[in-house]
Amino acid sequence: MDDSASPIADDTGKILGSVVVLVDATDRVASHRSMDALTRQVKELLAEKEEYELKGAELETFAAAVSHDLQGPLRAIAGFSEMLAESNRERLDASGQLFLDRVRVSAQRMHHMVEDYLAFLKANREQLLSLALVDMKSLAAEVFADLAHAPGQKPAELLCAALPKAWGDAAMLRQALVNLIGNALKYSAQREYPVVEVGATSGHDFHTFFIRDNGVGFDLKRAERLFELFQRFHDTAEFPGTGIGLAIVKRIVQRHGGRVWAQSEHGAGATFSFTLPARHPVAPEAA
Repeated sequence: MDDSASPIADDTGKILGSVVVLVDATDRVASHRSMDALTRQVKELLAEKEEYELKGAELETFAAAVSHDLQGPLRAIAGFSEMLAESNRERLDASGQLFLDRVRVSAQRMHHMVEDYLAFLKANREQLLSLALVDMKSLAAEVFADLAHAPGQKPAELLCAALPKAWGDAAMLRQALVNLIGNALKYSAQREYPVVEVGATSGHDFHTFFIRDNGVGFDLKRAERLFELFQRFHDTAEFPGTGIGLAIVKRIVQRHGGRVWAQSEHGAGATFSFTLPARHPVAPEAA
């Protein structure tokens, strides 16, 4: 109970009596207790979050160091196996040649995986974004030109409409487009005429961009795992890759306060959409 009392006096100041008020304070006390409990829970959660972030940073630093150190031995394996194949391949029997080819392919695949993982760790670090107004059409055209002229790449067509400029870190956005356009080229390579389309819809706060291909597509039922690390939807023998690229894209887009999603039908191509700030973001990572 809450209680209070006040005197009752006449005009001369003589005390005539008092007023005593008793109030049921059960709800107020219960509310305070609940608030205290919630405050303790928040403090505990913040402490746990800080501990997890510290451990996560240590683990990330360790993973980056290990991945970086692996590059040297992998380059040696790939280089020496390449030299062996060039100078002594004919001396090997059919089994020896097969084993040598497997070593070369595995070394190259592991090298690409380490590079992709280091790129993911770089995108995952909480470094400050170098924000500028980015010409997305020019950036997409440059990325497509670089990838389309890579050795072994099948000739492909780029359809790029007028794209609005977006605020972002140009280097990180280039990395995102390299992964998205690279996937579009890779998964449409079996078509007679591979086509990659880049378009956008302008918005007040965010622009929505998309990259569409006419490739093999994927089962949309599994799309929720599409942007997780090491998730693949096709055999590596048919479509090589590490399963890291889309995780990098998701992290980069999230760093800019946007989101990314995919639409597809098996055998009917795929469309990857993402949003970027249309205006200079005050705090992009808190958006």
